[in-house]
Amino acid sequence: MEKRETFIQAVSKELIGKFLQFIQLDNDTCDPFNLNELIDELSRKQKEELWQRLKNLLVDVLLESPVEGWQAAKAPSENSLKAEQGSKMHRNIEIIHAITSVILASVSVINERENYEALLECAVILNGILYALPEGERALQGSIQDLCVKWWERGLPAKENMGKTAFVMLLRRSLRTRTGADICRLWRIHQALYCFDYHLEESREIKDMLLECFINVNYIKKEEGRRFLSSLFNWNINFIKMIHGAIKNQLQGLPKSLMVHIAEIYFRAWKKASGKIMEAIENDCIQDFMHHGVHLPRRSPVHSRVRKVLSYFHHQKEVRQGVEEMLYKLYKPILWRGLKARNSEVRSNAALLFVEAFPIRHPGFNAIEMDSEIQKQFEELYSLLEDPYPMVRSAGILGVCKITSKYWEMMPPTILIDLLKKVTEELAFDLSSADVRCSVFKCLPIILDNKLSHPLLEQLLPALKYCLHDNSEKVRVAFVDMLLKVKAVRAAKALDQTLSVSDAASMAGLLEIVVILWRSIHRSLENNKEARMYTVDKFASVLPQYMRVFTDDRCRTPLCVLASLMPAPAVPTFSCGVISTLRNQEEGAADRTYCILLDCLCSWGHVGHILELVCDWLPEEPPQSKGNSASKRKVRVQDPCPVKPGLALVYVEYLLTHPKNRECLLSAPQKKLNCLLKALETSKGNLESILQTPGGSPPRLSEGAALRAFSLYCRLSIHLQYKFCSEGKVYLSTLEDTGSWLESKVLSFIRDQDEEYLKLHRVVYQQIIQTYLTVCKDVIMVGLGDRKFQMHLLQWSLGIMQTVKGFFYVSLLLGILKEITGSSLMWKTDSEEEVAVVFDMVQKVFQQMLECMARSFKRQPEEGLQLLCSVQTPLHEFISTVQSWHVDTPVHRGVFSTLIAASVVEISHWLRKVSDAEELTPPEGLSALPPFSRCLIGIILRSPHIVRSFLDELKACVISEDIEGIVCLTAVVHIILVINKGKHKSPKVKDVAASIERKLKTFMEITLEEDSLERFLYESSSRTLGALLNS
Repeated sequence: MEKRETFIQAVSKELIGKFLQFIQLDNDTCDPFNLNELIDELSRKQKEELWQRLKNLLVDVLLESPVEGWQAAKAPSENSLKAEQGSKMHRNIEIIHAITSVILASVSVINERENYEALLECAVILNGILYALPEGERALQGSIQDLCVKWWERGLPAKENMGKTAFVMLLRRSLRTRTGADICRLWRIHQALYCFDYHLEESREIKDMLLECFINVNYIKKEEGRRFLSSLFNWNINFIKMIHGAIKNQLQGLPKSLMVHIAEIYFRAWKKASGKIMEAIENDCIQDFMHHGVHLPRRSPVHSRVRKVLSYFHHQKEVRQGVEEMLYKLYKPILWRGLKARNSEVRSNAALLFVEAFPIRHPGFNAIEMDSEIQKQFEELYSLLEDPYPMVRSAGILGVCKITSKYWEMMPPTILIDLLKKVTEELAFDLSSADVRCSVFKCLPIILDNKLSHPLLEQLLPALKYCLHDNSEKVRVAFVDMLLKVKAVRAAKALDQTLSVSDAASMAGLLEIVVILWRSIHRSLENNKEARMYTVDKFASVLPQYMRVFTDDRCRTPLCVLASLMPAPAVPTFSCGVISTLRNQEEGAADRTYCILLDCLCSWGHVGHILELVCDWLPEEPPQSKGNSASKRKVRVQDPCPVKPGLALVYVEYLLTHPKNRECLLSAPQKKLNCLLKALETSKGNLESILQTPGGSPPRLSEGAALRAFSLYCRLSIHLQYKFCSEGKVYLSTLEDTGSWLESKVLSFIRDQDEEYLKLHRVVYQQIIQTYLTVCKDVIMVGLGDRKFQMHLLQWSLGIMQTVKGFFYVSLLLGILKEITGSSLMWKTDSEEEVAVVFDMVQKVFQQMLECMARSFKRQPEEGLQLLCSVQTPLHEFISTVQSWHVDTPVHRGVFSTLIAASVVEISHWLRKVSDAEELTPPEGLSALPPFSRCLIGIILRSPHIVRSFLDELKACVISEDIEGIVCLTAVVHIILVINKGKHKSPKVKDVAASIERKLKTFMEITLEEDSLERFLYESSSRTLGALLNS
């Protein structure tokens, strides 16, 4: 009793220290004093006295320290007077905080019979000073906020103002701190929102903060937050549009996982609304989502989010009353129109919504109206399956499967069968779209979830068996997934049949499937040793029995592949006999079983066994005589098995051709690889023997085998150079030696022999040259050929053109020129002199090649045309490479001047041959030019960049007098006329025309004195140029 009196008396200005001490004791958890208990024990009279004292003390403090000076006093200052005022203000705020604590404790114990007028005045005063408090007084702000909340909750007088303050403070704080507790407290006083007048200016800030809540993830995730947001729809009908607009604008940025919560907010607002508010939510929000769900492009990131919102409403119709009626009413003006829209994507979107919301009906319909509406929707479903757009048909298939699975027992049997037959008998074989076929097999498993469907599907599914072999991989995958679903169905009888072991085709197919499955998980098995060991053990235990039972060739191949996937020790019986099988293969047989056996040895790392077998079969280099020195005696073991050099070459070629096997081959010891290279090198001696006169030594290899061995020798040299490039250019030098051999032996043979003898060996020497040039082109292409090698190759190319008759090598030489020209950037260490020498040689080779081709036209026009057709592509690639990498360089100018010279010479020759001057009309197009020029100019016209460079060089040739005479200038006129009529017209044509016109004027006096061809050409060209320049 004494403590209560003491506390009441302490609430005064004179005993303020004692009063603050009481408040500190209440805040101290270790002290037994409890303010709430003390106030609860006070009598009515004591409470009224306490509240009056609190009011008086609060008024005195505010009079002593007016709120107007709080902000100025709080600012830091060195002035002693201001510092004293700041200290005093801080003391008064501490007193106000203590008063607030007592008032807050008193609100809980207010009784209606008590006079709490003084307490009400205190609460109003504190509410009024809340916004004037300095920014740093967060504790006092929080206490006054708590007071406002509790005052609102108790429903005491002036609760509207107190509630508005509490609502604004909590709303602002929840957006700033983003804590769930503030959202929960705000939800408890959400009714305070209705104290704000929506139309007043003071509510503008409230509107902005409320709209911010709708895009705040913390509000959307929390249950109380969603309740609060749904309640905001009832504040004012005009606010609904603002809410919906804010959500739509931010829909793309919100995670998809929140779309269910967004839909829940709309649904709760709709469920609790009535009258005009409900109409606004339905028409402005839900129906707007429906419109966007139908009309938004599928690629829009908002489309999937809108679909999720609508899906929530579709699912609610089964558990909430009134939803079905609302969906029917809102979808009616949108969905049926969307299903008939011209735009296929709109129809597809509408189809997906229709399928998900099916059946769309009004619960108030009678039986006849309901049947009519459902029948109409079944007809819409059937029309979706016949839509011309594949995406709509796919949506229809999904709809049929979902609807039949869900409403199987309620659907009429005839409609059910018709729909499923349409899917399985027509759409499963839709040739126009793999997506439609894939949809069939992805959606049919949905029907399997309904056990009533199994008898009908058992009749329909067997017709789909050949879809396993569909051209589209995704269709095959979907079909297999469906089979797995069927397999899981206990009633499926189709899988009870057992295949016969004697059915070779079925067994081979099963074994191939096993191989495909193993290869698909090969990498995973390599990373999981335990799983690999288990798999290998399982197959190793049955593979010998498989080998005994499955003797058909179709089965043997997948079995050998299976063996290659396992280590050799796991299949000892098979692995030990592989080399013997390869050794016993018949030479020249069409059987290719050796391929899989070679694959097995490579995968086991036994490539060395193959090399030993090949080297044994290939002929050794014949021993060279060493004068009178005694030859070394050797003991040789005679192998009863005959040597098969042709088969050895087949094995080597297979290993070199397939990347994995080539990698295994090149991983063999270098000594064995050198032995193989040396064995293949003997092919050169055999080729010499074939080419030489009949009196020479007989070759050890047949003509075909020798050519194949020579090709393999050149190819292996490249691979060895690439593999052992760190050891220098050992193997590249062997290729250079081969070039020297080609020049000294093959080309000299061609020069020395007469025409009749060469005809007998034309295939041999042409094949040798083609093989060598092909390999050298590849060497340069992969960057192994240095400048020295390139120079040698170009010199050999000149020798070939000067020696060999025929043009079988032209395409290869053009490819070599292209690679050399394009590889100039690769060799950055080369000096400019070395590069210039190589490019000078490139120009010489190119010039000589064009001269040879031009001569072929004169001698054999038909063969010349065939040659031109065959070299157009490589010639264009070479010119394009020069244009791309070497514009305005000597090689660029040299190549283009060569092209110009070849064209001008042929056209000039053609002009001189014309007997009647009237036939010399300007060309109407490319086809009017002579064949060789037609080919060259046609290649030039393919690219606008090449056309421009060609015209620049043409102008330079005219100005520099490299092109002289009326006939040659007329030839140039013909060329520019053809270029001007091409698809890549250039203003540079007129520049060339002006240069020609100036040049022609120098011949004016000469042509006036005589009546000849040149005079006619002069006049004709002058008229043509004039018309061109004036056009």
